[in-house]
Amino acid sequence: MATNGTHRYDAYRHCSGSCPDDPAWQELSVEMVDEDILVLPSIRTPPGMEYQHSLTDLLAQAWTVLPLLRDSNMKLVIYSPIQGQLLQSMGIPPEKLLDIPITSFEAHKLLCVKPGRTMTLWRTARADGADVPFLEQTATRIYADYWWRLPGYQLGPEVSDAIARHAGFAGFESKQDSVVFVLRCSERRQLANEAEAVGAVTRALVEAKSDFQLLTFCPGREDFLEQVRKVRQAKLIIGEHGGALANMLLAQNGTGIIELVGSPEAQIGLPGEFPPYKSMWYGGAGAAFAFYRVVLYEPTLVGPAVRLEDLQEAVQKWLSA
Repeated sequence: MATNGTHRYDAYRHCSGSCPDDPAWQELSVEMVDEDILVLPSIRTPPGMEYQHSLTDLLAQAWTVLPLLRDSNMKLVIYSPIQGQLLQSMGIPPEKLLDIPITSFEAHKLLCVKPGRTMTLWRTARADGADVPFLEQTATRIYADYWWRLPGYQLGPEVSDAIARHAGFAGFESKQDSVVFVLRCSERRQLANEAEAVGAVTRALVEAKSDFQLLTFCPGREDFLEQVRKVRQAKLIIGEHGGALANMLLAQNGTGIIELVGSPEAQIGLPGEFPPYKSMWYGGAGAAFAFYRVVLYEPTLVGPAVRLEDLQEAVQKWLSA
């Protein structure tokens, strides 16, 4: 994919001395770079969501340009420490990264290169070279166009293997012998019946006399490489929609997914438009996993609660698939 010419798009604007007269030059913070740089789209993430959006929007795209970085003088632009950590974990040398921070006081930044330098924008494209489609919600939700996420789900196993090899995991092709329930260990949108949900999964495994062990963990409290190790053990990953479940991009081939999502009633009051529910499915995940199901959670007086019977049935269907 990376060597296909239709996947590379060079975009630049040349100005000989007139740039400071442009209104954008006056309104934005200007960063002048004396480097040949490579820019990936969608590297800017919502505040507080850097980890999951770096996984879903950055990692696979960076994987496709790794040979290009190694064979050229270009540096890949990043803007946050977590992006640098993730990219280095899969083998991109730190000297090939150019960190251009965007502070909380800056909505945007004007990035320029000095004369004689090049700036390349690498973007996902169609095989016929035509423009990629945009979803109707783009006007109301800035992050609605998920086209660039498709390589993430397709290349996730390759990226996961690269991280395991680079980290020196013993036998990096991990045996998939676990059902991993990713917990949401925060007060924000935590399931009121999370313990009961884990119990429903346990019952399904016991009733089926399954040899899979049930593993639970809180991604936000784990070292990144330990998260990778546990996710690679999974034959089935279960979790509520959100940043914790974004770790499913690090799963090996053949892994199943059960995503817990809010019913339309549970979405009331949340910003943005999520008809009929907010799900990783819309980013193309459904095309990459052989087994993918969503189970609804409902609003209650003490918080959202997953439909336990539906969850147990979803696990049973996975076991019999």
